[in-house]
Amino acid sequence: MKNTQSVGLFGNLSVRWKFLLAAGGSLIITASALMVSFLYASDQAQQLVRRQTENNLKQSAEQYINELANQQSLKMQGFFDGSFDRADMLVKNIVSLKENTDQGLVDSDSLRPLLNQIIKKTVSDHSEMLGLYVVSETEALDNSDVYYVNSEEAASNEVGRFAPYWARSSDGSVELEVLVEEDINDTELDETNTPFNEWYACSIRNQNACVLNPYLDTVGNEEILMTSLTLPIVSKGQLVGMLGVDFGLNKIQTLITEADQNMFSGHGQVLLLSHGGFIVGYDVDQSLVGTHLSEASITGSDSLLSWLSQPTYSVNWEDNGETLRAKIPVQLSANAQPWGLVFDVPRKDVMQQALELEKTLNQANRESVTNIFLIGIFITITVLILNALVASKLVSPIRVVSRSLEDIAGGEGDLTRRLAVNSNDEIGALASGFNQFVSKLQGIVAQISTSVAGAKLNAEEASSISQRTNQGMQQQFTEIDLVASASAQLASTAQEVANSASQAVNSAKEANDAAEQGKVVIDSTTHAMESLVAEVSAAVPIADNLAQNSENITSILVVIESIAEQTNLLALNAAIEAARAGDQGRGFAVVADEVRTLAGRTQDSISEIREVINQLKTGTNEVVVAVQKGNENAQQTAEQVNNTVTVLEQIITHIVSIDEISNRISEAAMEQRGVAEELSHNVTNIRDVSQAVSQEADSSARVSQELSNSMSELQSLVQQFKVE
Repeated sequence: MKNTQSVGLFGNLSVRWKFLLAAGGSLIITASALMVSFLYASDQAQQLVRRQTENNLKQSAEQYINELANQQSLKMQGFFDGSFDRADMLVKNIVSLKENTDQGLVDSDSLRPLLNQIIKKTVSDHSEMLGLYVVSETEALDNSDVYYVNSEEAASNEVGRFAPYWARSSDGSVELEVLVEEDINDTELDETNTPFNEWYACSIRNQNACVLNPYLDTVGNEEILMTSLTLPIVSKGQLVGMLGVDFGLNKIQTLITEADQNMFSGHGQVLLLSHGGFIVGYDVDQSLVGTHLSEASITGSDSLLSWLSQPTYSVNWEDNGETLRAKIPVQLSANAQPWGLVFDVPRKDVMQQALELEKTLNQANRESVTNIFLIGIFITITVLILNALVASKLVSPIRVVSRSLEDIAGGEGDLTRRLAVNSNDEIGALASGFNQFVSKLQGIVAQISTSVAGAKLNAEEASSISQRTNQGMQQQFTEIDLVASASAQLASTAQEVANSASQAVNSAKEANDAAEQGKVVIDSTTHAMESLVAEVSAAVPIADNLAQNSENITSILVVIESIAEQTNLLALNAAIEAARAGDQGRGFAVVADEVRTLAGRTQDSISEIREVINQLKTGTNEVVVAVQKGNENAQQTAEQVNNTVTVLEQIITHIVSIDEISNRISEAAMEQRGVAEELSHNVTNIRDVSQAVSQEADSSARVSQELSNSMSELQSLVQQFKVE
């Protein structure tokens, strides 16, 4: 029998292809694993190089920006230190002159003019100074304020306070302005909540050096960003006044621009902030210079404002590691509140070398992967070709065995052929096993051929016997089937007779019951008729009495009518007499008239009663006649009822006889039905057994025929093999 079980796609392939697929799959998996391992190792190495490079570059960038920030901080400190040194030297000169004046070494009248000339000369000699001013405290310089009120020569204001302000004009010359008390004492707050007189009050209040927040001021036609450096003037522990120097911050912006150009080719950002948060210098947008940091869109402005309250040196990566920020406090003087210098460098610029190296590594990695991929494909194809050649060589002997087996399976096999055994490997073992199998199969097929010939003769004889047996059983089954049908019909007839007899018994019982009930009803009717006859007989004299009473009522009415007529006459006579009596008899006349009327109504009633009595008499006579006739009819009916009772008694007697006969018929029919059913059951069993035997005989004949056919087919199949 051919194996039809599904073997799948792989099962339909030849051994050669299975070998090639297995070898090729293993080779591809191995090559893929090696390539994946190489890619993973390459990626890990690349990431390691990138991380190490990034760390090195970050450290280098931090060191570089640290050095650059320190350099720029020192430059800016140097810028402020020069102004501070000159201002401090001038303060010392003022203190020295005051003390010499106090000691009498200098004429007090020449102190203020001398100081005024020194201040003017200092501004004139130093072009970076935009202005220089001194404000003395009241009566603190020479105790002579009262003598110098509004003295322009002595540079004193309206209260005698020494308050010169030498400012540089647009042409470079210096001009004097005496500061008035309104400006000196103006404590109103500006938009930054700073008093307007902070230029004066800061050093006086703190008795220390102050650097004001930068501000824009117009010098000539040019708007310049400037600030003021103020110092207190103290002599022998006593506050004498203050000195302030105005200087422009344009050089600061130049330093900021130079620092930006020196930092990663100008890709960074440099920002200088005052202690109050004002932008002193910004290389990205110079238009923001002079504005408060909160008004500018600069990353991390809030944190910078917080840092300015207590500035410390720091270099950190901010903005999620995308920006390297260095924050350095710039100490403007020994005691002044420091400003803040901020350097920002984007990560992409800091890591430019790392990114370029990563790009180079990625390119080299892609080229390596491409080369390895091409080499892997070449090696895989070469190995697959070699495997195909080896597989063909190995599978060739198997194909010979396969074709021989196909010849045997196809029925045209020559069992006398043998395969040559040329090797001792698995292929040689397969050929040797095939030869042994064919030799054994040759002997088996020869024996089967001999056995099949004898089995075929036996099968043909058994088939002939089975066919004859089947024909006899078919005839027997037909005859038994007829007997079974007759038995079934007999049982059915007996059943119908029994049913009819049972119905006759039931009908006789019902007729007997009906006759008994009729007899009872007739007996009741007889008694009722006898009672009716008696009652009708009793009603005859009553009707006669009623007629007699009607006659008596008529006599009474005649008497009443006579009385009414007499009463009417009497009333008429009384009326006549009353008429004769006139008015005296009028009342009697009315009574007589009423009596006459009553007598008339009585006569009318008597007439009506007479009519009723006449009708009653007529009805009474009719009743008497009807009662008499009913009495006669009742007597006749009573006689007929008695005759009916006699007939019913005879019917009951006959019905009882019919009932007894019907019972005997029913019992006989029931016995006949039982015998017929038992006979039918037995015949049915015989029929079923006969049918089963007939079917078995038929099956036996069919199996014998199939066996004979199979032997013929087997003989033809065996004859296909060559065994000699």
